[in-house]
Amino acid sequence: MMAEQMQHTPGPWRVVEKGRGWREIWAGDRAVVRADGYYSSKYDDYECGVAISEPNARRIVACVNACDGIPTEALESGVVRELIKAATRYLAATMRESDDDPNCWFEEEFAKAWLCEVLAKARGEA
Repeated sequence: MMAEQMQHTPGPWRVVEKGRGWREIWAGDRAVVRADGYYSSKYDDYECGVAISEPNARRIVACVNACDGIPTEALESGVVRELIKAATRYLAATMRESDDDPNCWFEEEFAKAWLCEVLAKARGEA
């Protein structure tokens, strides 16, 4: 099946404890990563090689749920990190102490434009 036709399993995802240190990651009503270390998809089952640890399971679930709605391609390109940088720069530009710097208005406009551009990427609009 071509990559553009395959979609990740929609969320929300959650960690389901299975006892004795085993856990599964579930999406909806089915396991996405099973406690025996195998990945389960509607297309195929294949071996991941390791059982998932509790901290990794929590991290995977938190990341998938937090990034809901952001296209995978945008995530792969680093849009979350870029969004944090752009928002930080915009905040710094708009919270300046004085207007004495002749470049301050240019910096604010640049930061605003960059933030809008990155937001469009995160929304899948760019």
